[in-house]
Amino acid sequence: RWERVTAEAPWPSRPGHWVLPLADRFVLFGGFRPDETGIGEDNPVDMWTSADGEKWSLLAARPWSATTSADVKYDFAAIVSSSSSDSSIYTFGGDRETFNFFDPVNYLRIDNDVWAFGPVRHAHGVEVGAAV
Repeated sequence: RWERVTAEAPWPSRPGHWVLPLADRFVLFGGFRPDETGIGEDNPVDMWTSADGEKWSLLAARPWSATTSADVKYDFAAIVSSSSSDSSIYTFGGDRETFNFFDPVNYLRIDNDVWAFGPVRHAHGVEVGAAV
């Protein structure tokens, strides 16, 4: 049986994102959002975390160390790699296309890079990241 946990989370709606478990929390990042013209992108430069899927906190970290929305990926592959001493989120490739057919530079930006994001470790425990 499915049960709605929250009707509207505080993060902006988006397709092409991922939510993965890390250090007993959900971590949401990535995705696509068109800009107001409909041909450019306004991809969300944010990361969110939740322990229960109902209450979400915006993290200070940015996915892929993004400085602009053009740096944010969607349609990427992602996994959590866990060992006895460490866990990290890894992302593989992805799109950063603009869907602007008149932009020959950014129209077909498809990546084949690999990134890792891990929790911050303190003497008092593990946290996914600092909240904003």
